Amino acid sequence: MAYSVHDITIDIDVDPGTLSGLLTIPTPLEALIVLSHGAGAGMKHSFMEELSESLANKNIGTLRFNLPYMEMGKKLPGSPKKAMHGIKKAAQQMYQQYPHTPMFLAGKSYGGRMSSTLMAEDSLHFIHGVVFYGFPLHAPGKASNTRGEHLFKVQKPLLFLQGEKDKLAQLDLIETLTSSLGDATLCKYPHADHSFKRPKKISSESLIDQLASDTANWIKRENI
Repeated sequence: MAYSVHDITIDIDVDPGTLSGLLTIPTPLEALIVLSHGAGAGMKHSFMEELSESLANKNIGTLRFNLPYMEMGKKLPGSPKKAMHGIKKAAQQMYQQYPHTPMFLAGKSYGGRMSSTLMAEDSLHFIHGVVFYGFPLHAPGKASNTRGEHLFKVQKPLLFLQGEKDKLAQLDLIETLTSSLGDATLCKYPHADHSFKRPKKISSESLIDQLASDTANWIKRENI
């Protein structure tokens, strides 16, 4: 499958002023995902790179970009509002470039939660849905569904891709949450943790291509 990767700059009106981005565009382009990174790793993390490549092979483009704190070299995310502002600006810039392409927000862990929080507070009309690559429902060992309460305000389809051994999302809690939401799909991956890794005695094969396939199939269902 043919695709190209381009360095881009995203203009924002808060520090640091601009964000670095990597735009992966396949031919043909059937949909575009604005893909935010997790709390501890930026847009060039191996998970982000491999996922973007796998999605491109299924005709799904991605914009990976550094959230403001990551662009400034900080280790901690800081203000959620700044993160959401960065996501909003990235999405708006992509909409200006690709106004006729179905567009989705997505993120690994923290990036997904910030994407859905943005949609709960400031719904973007051109976004068709939100994809979570491991929704961080609670801190490890502190089971709670508080971080999921804002999801009831999101008026778009939601796709949850969750490892069944994810310590940041107890399985029964994420199942209860997704079944209570109006338009939510839950894909579960046996033995997989928050990083979608499985014990070597189970399998050393990467789940990233399966994540991309499940994402592409869901996107096609949502855009029939």
